Amino acid sequence: MFENYDPLKPHVEHVGPGWIRAFVLDEPIEIGEALAIIGPDNQTVFAEVRRHTGNRRVEALLVQAPAWLQIGLPIQRTARPVAVHFPASGDFHLTEHTLQPFQAGQNTALRHTRPAFAELDGARPPLSLNIEAIDLLAPLSERGLNLIIDSSPTSDAFQALAGHAAAASNFHAILSVSAREPDVPQRHRILADDPLQALRLAAAWAVHLRDSGQNVLLIAELPPVTGQSAEETSRQTDNSSAPTLSLGDIIDLLGQTLASTHTASITTVLRLHLVDTAGLEDIIETMHLGETDSQIFITPDARFEPYRSLSRAQLSASQSSARDAALTILSRAQAAQDRAELFGEDELQENEKGALQQAEAWAVHLS
Repeated sequence: MFENYDPLKPHVEHVGPGWIRAFVLDEPIEIGEALAIIGPDNQTVFAEVRRHTGNRRVEALLVQAPAWLQIGLPIQRTARPVAVHFPASGDFHLTEHTLQPFQAGQNTALRHTRPAFAELDGARPPLSLNIEAIDLLAPLSERGLNLIIDSSPTSDAFQALAGHAAAASNFHAILSVSAREPDVPQRHRILADDPLQALRLAAAWAVHLRDSGQNVLLIAELPPVTGQSAEETSRQTDNSSAPTLSLGDIIDLLGQTLASTHTASITTVLRLHLVDTAGLEDIIETMHLGETDSQIFITPDARFEPYRSLSRAQLSASQSSARDAALTILSRAQAAQDRAELFGEDELQENEKGALQQAEAWAVHLS
């Protein structure tokens, strides 16, 4: 009766956009393991295990799915973490073969060991952009995570800031995950369809360069954030089974991963683009955006927003004094603006008008 019984073998059960679900028997599989998918002509592509779903099944991410990927293909374990071979120079095009099993000395594991506490360098000196208003009121932090919250329609303002940052210090390597990038010899660029996946790989590349003693500048753009309703968002992303990388996951990952050490540093300039905000710009400050060292707001007309930008850069005594004086002027200008709306500009005194003029001058156009 059972002589022709064929036991169920590990295989692909479902193919989604950039991910698979696989039946894997009873073997324990680590999160982050490279899982081999065997093609119809014995070609191989690797996926990264991201989640256990129970019933002897896992879900795994692919950087790029091959054309031959289909349900029923056999699966093999590698028992090794997923890794990437980063190029020594130039651009990095993500392909179906980007993910590989880790081999010491040949590639870099995406899961890495965080430096010991004694190795970490918590210094956050200001990174001068030679843009007076930003350097005075909300300087970027060298060796830190700088978030550019941008509601302008193009990336021009962000790219201008990134270009200034690239020229501002002695970076050995500049990684770019963005629409454009500064034209500098030490530039590396990651090209991929999925910006969150590309940014995650860029973070691993930055750590790899840091561990080789290079000071790194990472320039990246996150996917746009819209002000649409939660109902609209759920309709567009109604794929509860997909093991996606969320925006919060990525920002938390960057804050935990891109640490500077006493031997080399990582400085990150990250764009968060607000699209059709529908009031989102008024609440974005209350959102948990991870541990950032500065937040620079860019208005819809591509101007620096001095009232809402902030920085935790460690300033010298003279820099701190100048910044405090500037913040006092901003506070006076805000109060004057409120008074003008109630009683009219004719009621303002000369010092209030001067504060308003100075605040307007600090709202510099960046693109």
